[in-house]
Amino acid sequence: MGDISCPDRAISIEIMLEMCKMMEDEWLDVTFKKFAVAEEAAFYLIAFCCALRGEEVPKTDLNGIIKYWESSGVANPEHVVVPVFKGETGINYHLMPLVSRTRSGLEPRKWIGRLMVCHLERNNHHGPFFRKHNSEPMKSGDMSNTFYKRLGMVQDYRTDLLPRDVEVDDVYGISRSFRRGSNSRAVDRGVPPEMIDSNNRWRKVERAGSMQPSLSMREHYMDVQLALNQFLRYSIEL
Repeated sequence: MGDISCPDRAISIEIMLEMCKMMEDEWLDVTFKKFAVAEEAAFYLIAFCCALRGEEVPKTDLNGIIKYWESSGVANPEHVVVPVFKGETGINYHLMPLVSRTRSGLEPRKWIGRLMVCHLERNNHHGPFFRKHNSEPMKSGDMSNTFYKRLGMVQDYRTDLLPRDVEVDDVYGISRSFRRGSNSRAVDRGVPPEMIDSNNRWRKVERAGSMQPSLSMREHYMDVQLALNQFLRYSIEL
């Protein structure tokens, strides 16, 4: 018999907004650990707004976030830069600018900034943005249990969004649910296919094994700035 394919179900924008609302309440509650709340929220928002797979999100670089925080905050339009390293060497990277607030109300800049501040308070300035307690890079699987717990909370309070008969750990996955949800939302908002492809352009380059020019991160960001509005067109519609 052939293998049974069970692709991860897409996370809807309504579920994303509900999870963000819950995490905002927890951030304001002194009984919750701010670092853990900010880390969870930033993970989900980067995965969704950048249309990344779960295993790609932990490649986000802390120093790159810090490096472009101020300049992206005073730019027009205001945005946040997510530097994602590819491969194991930490040399090849992709700068992915996200609008500060999407049309639906997702706020990637706010949550990425909160996690950045939490890192700075711990005197962390370099290394992975998402890390384990021993400072080793996080794996996407390390967020899985937290993700399923969060979906369970949505299921408890918002059965209109997530019926109780849905086995969340069977139908959703940290690997592809956010990317599928992001692309589905983009299509629903009328984002042209070429714009969706443009947002995922770097993945095609990686698959092809194409050689890219050796540019410093600053030079790479200058290229991004030249076409900033085009880069932001995807995330602003989410």
